[in-house]
Parts: sequence; structure tokens; C-alpha cells
Amino acid sequence: MLETVDLSVKLDKQTYKQQVEPLKLKLDALQRTVQEKQLPVVLLLEGWDAAGKGEVLSGLLSTLDPRNFKTIVSKQPTAEDARKPFLWRHWASIPRAGRFSIYAPGWYCEIIPGRWHGTIKQNEAYL
Repeated sequence: MLETVDLSVKLDKQTYKQQVEPLKLKLDALQRTVQEKQLPVVLLLEGWDAAGKGEVLSGLLSTLDPRNFKTIVSKQPTAEDARKPFLWRHWASIPRAGRFSIYAPGWYCEIIPGRWHGTIKQNEAYL
């Protein structure tokens, strides 16, 4: 799928600024709707190293109401995590109704290398 992405497409800073502001307002309205309708929302920020995930995260955080989201930054599993089911630490942080959980990066950073190196089995990746 990624082979079909045109990596030569560029967006100048002025156009970006013009396009991002209305989207920030829309995100703010969506967050209020999520809270009103009591929906849990999971947002995964994935990307290559040095792809700008931190900058995207900063932009999101400046737009959202801090009372209604939690940022989860993936770190190495602890010894206690190893005694629990695979990806348990991510399940434990799924948001409650009306809240956002922003994973930076998501759990794919654990699944893909584990599948590649054979340290997890295919059926474990979907538990």
C-alpha cells in the first residue's frame, strides 16, 4: 500500500497554516461532540522515525481541551507487564466514555517488530 503514496508531494508553510486552522476548529468541535455523546476515542500516531509525530502531537494537544484526553507514550514493557497478557498495558489505558486517549506511538511498534523477529506468534498479535 505504501508503494502507491506519492512522497514527492509538498505543502508550503503558508498553505499549511491556511488549511490547518479550520481543521483545528473542527477538531475542537469533534471533541465536544465526543464528550456530549459519551464516546471513547482512541487516536494512534504512527510514523517513521523523524517523521514529525512529535510536532503533530504538539499541534493536537494545543487544540484539545486537556480535561478530556490523556497522552500515552509507549515505553519498554516492565517486568510486571511481562506477567500479563500481550498488550495488556495498552488495553488498560483505553479511554472511558467521553474521553480521548492519544497513543504516540501506538501498539504497532510492538507488534510489527515482534512478528518480524518471530518473538510473538500471529495469534498473539490479535489478542
